[in-house]
Amino acid sequence: MQELCRIDCDIHPAVPAITALLPYLDDHWRDTVQQRGVHELHSIAYPDGAPITARPDWRPGSGPVRPAGSDLDRLRREALAPFGTRLAICNCLYGVHLLFSEDMAAAFARAVNDWVSREWLDREPRLRASIVVPLQNPELAVDEIERCAARGDRCASDGGQTRHRYKLALTPRCFNTGAAILVWPKNRRSSVTLPA
Repeated sequence: MQELCRIDCDIHPAVPAITALLPYLDDHWRDTVQQRGVHELHSIAYPDGAPITARPDWRPGSGPVRPAGSDLDRLRREALAPFGTRLAICNCLYGVHLLFSEDMAAAFARAVNDWVSREWLDREPRLRASIVVPLQNPELAVDEIERCAARGDRCASDGGQTRHRYKLALTPRCFNTGAAILVWPKNRRSSVTLPA
């Protein structure tokens, strides 16, 4: 009998702090973050300390305050090993979508994708990742998908974006790169159909 391959399709690595992204931002955006005092890009969807954000036993213990999901060794120990997970898809929920500037969102999406690739994927062969895209602009999202697909990343998250124009821009370009679109319906009653 063939052994089943266990795949966790929704691992959430957390950026420990905005400073972790600084090496992955170009000079202009790194200077902008530092000079303007840009704070963390946390959304209200998963507020720090809220019970819905993480299981109590998966929250970091003593030491510097770090968000749950920011420690690769702990992920291996508590999310991969106990379940015999052979593959896991990382979906980083950093708040790129919160930014008003399309260009800044594109820079942060690029930085998050490069951070996930270097700090998680390069260090753990069982991990794969969805591509974080700037939802503010479909053309910039396509540029990021094509950039990441060139290095082998194969899933792009639509981040719950259901606007038809957005889907029309992303869908054919994703298919041309071999990337799949992860669709996140906003609620149980909504359904998303990708254009043919």
